[in-house]
Amino acid sequence: MQPTNPSTLKLKYAGGNLVPPDGFSVTFSEDGFVAKATDLPTLFDRVLKHYQDNDYPIPHSWKEDAIDQACRLMPPGFCRYEDGNIPDTYINTRIRVEDVANATRVFISWTLGGLNTVDKSLAESRAKICASCYANIPVEGCAPCFGLMNIVADVTGNKGTEADGLLKNCAICHCLNRAQVWVPIEHLAKGVADKMMKEFKMVPFCWKWQEIEELKKKADDG
Repeated sequence: MQPTNPSTLKLKYAGGNLVPPDGFSVTFSEDGFVAKATDLPTLFDRVLKHYQDNDYPIPHSWKEDAIDQACRLMPPGFCRYEDGNIPDTYINTRIRVEDVANATRVFISWTLGGLNTVDKSLAESRAKICASCYANIPVEGCAPCFGLMNIVADVTGNKGTEADGLLKNCAICHCLNRAQVWVPIEHLAKGVADKMMKEFKMVPFCWKWQEIEELKKKADDG
């Protein structure tokens, strides 16, 4: 599983008696496999089985890691930090009105910028990170996102990346990952608000968050 925030999250109610609307979900960074369940014992069984079936090293803290990761996709009220504090930022896995506006801004910026794409090696690197990320989930309902995907397919000649079969949407920005891995960061940044950056910090290995931070630093340095 992909390492998450150093501050570990735990369920507020022992045993997972309060089940989130979409159940519990854990993604393996090794192969993108998603273990899902509506109760903790079943989740643990499926996670352990995947470790064993694939001869993956089993971390001593694998149960705690699974809960920590699952918590990051749960709505408010289900989890807390080890010190008892409640997270002030949650990843919203539901489509939002502002997502359409954000995607439209990216679409317009990229179109006006000449529809240039990043080189294939960078797209492949981005796609690999997305494929192994627990925030890589299906999200439906964003028409501009699909418009962006159609243009990316035309521009790249439908070549895609090796990880395309595993790519879904980003649970934070809700963009189609197959599309956004090809778009230069200066255009993608147009659709990322400050509030969203706080959500990205819950996934510190995210390439999009890292590249936007680098873009901001360059702007500040003049």
